[in-house]
Amino acid sequence: MEETLKLIVDELRELKQGQQQLIQRQTKVEQGQEQLIQRQTQFEQGQDQLIQRQTQFEQGQQELIQRQTQFEQGQQELIQRQTQFEQGQQNLKQGKEQLVQGQKHLEQSQLQLLQSQKNLEQGQKQLEMGQVELKSEVLKMKDNLIFGLGPYFENIEKHIDTKTDEVKDIIKDQQKVIETLSIRSVKHESEISEIKQK
Repeated sequence: MEETLKLIVDELRELKQGQQQLIQRQTKVEQGQEQLIQRQTQFEQGQDQLIQRQTQFEQGQQELIQRQTQFEQGQQELIQRQTQFEQGQQNLKQGKEQLVQGQKHLEQSQLQLLQSQKNLEQGQKQLEMGQVELKSEVLKMKDNLIFGLGPYFENIEKHIDTKTDEVKDIIKDQQKVIETLSIRSVKHESEISEIKQK
């Protein structure tokens, strides 16, 4: 009996030790599960962080694309402004050439005006000389009348009228020349003013 009791007691001890070991193992398993849960949570958190970083990376890419687009648009604007600047320079060159041509044209017109003025002065001198001759002829006619040349009175009057008409025609022609030169001078001055304004 005693031996049987000992065996039973030993078996009970072994069972108790086995239970203790099972409990310890269960505890370890539970701890392992807790660790797995924590690692799973950390893994999920890591995934969330990766997703957030991926989202931030994509947003950064979009911003880079937008900036690249804005940069390309800025380049296009610069190119357009450069083209406009070059066109403006071409216009300035053309305007300068037109101004030079206008100045040359004005100089030629002034030379023509000076020549016309000289011609006018010569015509005036000729007119004065004609008037002097006419006066001398009138004086001669008067003298002839005084000396009894009455029969030639009509011829003398016709001669005077002819000379007077010639003188009037000369004066009219010279007046037209003066008016023409004045009109040209005013026209050239207006053309120069327009060229300078451009």
